[in-house]
Amino acid sequence: DRFGTAASDPTLDAIIVSSETKEAAEEINKARKKRRLKLLSIIAIPMQLAQDGLPFSATRIQSGVISPDGRRLHPLRIAVGSDNPSKIDGVRQAYARAFPNMRLEVRGFRVRSGVGEQPVGYALTSKGAQNRAKAARHAWPSCDYAVGLESGLIPFGSDAAVRYFDIQFCCMEDGRTCSFGC
Repeated sequence: DRFGTAASDPTLDAIIVSSETKEAAEEINKARKKRRLKLLSIIAIPMQLAQDGLPFSATRIQSGVISPDGRRLHPLRIAVGSDNPSKIDGVRQAYARAFPNMRLEVRGFRVRSGVGEQPVGYALTSKGAQNRAKAARHAWPSCDYAVGLESGLIPFGSDAAVRYFDIQFCCMEDGRTCSFGC
C-alpha cells in the first residue's frame, strides 16, 4: 500500500508533507473519504535545501551526495550548453560566487539551440537558452545543474528605422525547475 496506514488509520488527525508531496496527501484524503474516515489536516512545509541549493532528502544522503547536515560531499556538476571557453568560464565564475566553499566540475558541450543562428525576439532567444540547457543535461544526465546561454536581437523603433538591441538569455535548470535571466 503506497500510503501505508495513513489512508486507513482512524486515529490520525494530520499529515505533514513537503510542498512537493502535497498531492500525495490529497490522494490519501481521497482514500480516507472513500472509507468514510475523518480527513487529515494537511500541513505543508517548505522544501529545505542542502548546501548545493538542491532539495535535502534521505535519498541524497543515502546515495552519498550530501551529508546528514546537508554538506555537499562531491563536486557540484554543472553542464553548459556551449563549448565556448568564455561562456564556460563565465558559468564557472557565477557558480563559484553562488557556492563559494564548494568544489565545482563544469563541463561544456557543443549543442544546438534549435532556433537558428541569430534568433530575433525574446521568445526565440529564451527558447534557444532553454533548448541549450536541456541538451546539456541530455549530454551529461548526472549533472546537478544545466545552463544554456543564447544571444539574440530585440528589434525596436519604427519599420522605417528598426534598430536592434543585443540581448543574452540564460536558462538554468536543476531537473525539476527552470529559471531564466537576461
